[in-house]
Amino acid sequence: MRGVISRRQLLTGAAALPLVFAASRAVTGTVPLAFLLIGDWGREGEDRQRDVAEQMGRIAAQRQCKFVVTLGDNFYERGVENTQDPHWQDSFEQIYTAESLQVPWYAILGNHDYYGNPDAQIEYSKLSSRWRMPARYYQQSMMSTDGATIDMFFLDTVEIEENYVIHHESDDDDENRRERAESHNAIEQLVWLEGKLAASRAAWKLVFGHHPIMSGGEHGPTEELVMAIKPLLERYRVAAYFNGHDHDLQHIVGNGIHYIGCGAGSQTRTVSTSEGARFFSDREGFAVCTIDARRMLIDFIDYKGERLYAASIDRA
Repeated sequence: MRGVISRRQLLTGAAALPLVFAASRAVTGTVPLAFLLIGDWGREGEDRQRDVAEQMGRIAAQRQCKFVVTLGDNFYERGVENTQDPHWQDSFEQIYTAESLQVPWYAILGNHDYYGNPDAQIEYSKLSSRWRMPARYYQQSMMSTDGATIDMFFLDTVEIEENYVIHHESDDDDENRRERAESHNAIEQLVWLEGKLAASRAAWKLVFGHHPIMSGGEHGPTEELVMAIKPLLERYRVAAYFNGHDHDLQHIVGNGIHYIGCGAGSQTRTVSTSEGARFFSDREGFAVCTIDARRMLIDFIDYKGERLYAASIDRA
């Protein structure tokens, strides 16, 4: 069964997650695979970014995190222009300096990244020891310490949100043909995703995108993703979809899929409850995800290091 740990339990320690880690370690002799998630973050160290970075370093060391996933809007307000842009130092290299954060950072693009040169973020992968963005969308496979396979699919939801055409009026309409041509890259990505999900035999399938599919935040659900991505998540039994864009922290469950909103890396906005909501907060922070063969644990940590919420998700 899927479990949720209440704030009261967290504060009293009655359901503290380190006990779960200890039990896993006793059985397997290893620490479960752990990684961090952060979205909407790059602000030259301002708006709580440094505070969040400090707590990320502490948690990464404590949990022995193997990598970080960024959920887009990596550089405000207008992305980066090239691989020498000062933002790389001011918003990334000189902010996330903890030794525990010198691990691979798997990155995706957000809408603010498109205001600059998105390909510069791909090119930076060739220069950086930790920045990983081989393409605008890509797959990365992992294995938990107890042998469970994990397939991770990183999307360019900006392309889908801006160019996926939901309705076609007529095959003979010139404007409609133009719209279909513009949507080619979006369709190509969706074909890629469905093919990869259908072929995956991993114990865990995780999908990462900038825009939300379910959300009680300011932006709310993204219509194009609800139409194009949500059915694929359900059809191929994806465990969770992780997103940014809404500047908050959220956990929503819909049709068996867990939607983890984590766009509070430096600045937050108002968020409210929504259908299927298990948790929501406007506190700046990040998430840590721990996976083994049986369960995935999600906790949200704020910029002061307080654990706001934790959930246990059983493998389907």
